[in-house]
Amino acid sequence: MVPDPLSETCYRTLIDNQLQQDTLLTLAFQQLNRSDTLLQGRLEVKAFTDVSSDHRLYLALIEDEIDYPNPPGTNGQTHFEAVLRSFYPDGNGMVVTLAAFSNVKVDFTFKRNAEWGNDLTVVAFVQNSVTKAVLQAGWTRYPRF
Repeated sequence: MVPDPLSETCYRTLIDNQLQQDTLLTLAFQQLNRSDTLLQGRLEVKAFTDVSSDHRLYLALIEDEIDYPNPPGTNGQTHFEAVLRSFYPDGNGMVVTLAAFSNVKVDFTFKRNAEWGNDLTVVAFVQNSVTKAVLQAGWTRYPRF
């Protein structure tokens, strides 16, 4: 998307141009619940323009930070941030097709592994599967126990 991937100016221009564009859709998290074994919620996607079947909605669960007493790998690293734990329903996402000024609500559930910490965040984004452009993204943290 930029002619020179090493140029800060190219990225600034790209970002500035994107900031002038109208929002094509919104994402709003609702009804977040957690138990020892499940993380549940609802995501509402509202479209301001037609969204074709070339788009997919992805929901990812991340653990904000993990510190291991001993390195789990061979490079000596023990501190990790934004660790992907799961996708809902899977890594393929869900096809999203919406007419302008319509919405869809998606109920989601993540199975929680007992080894995971309490700092869990759900990230959602809608991406064009052909161009790879992200139309909108959002996140929310689950309340701690």
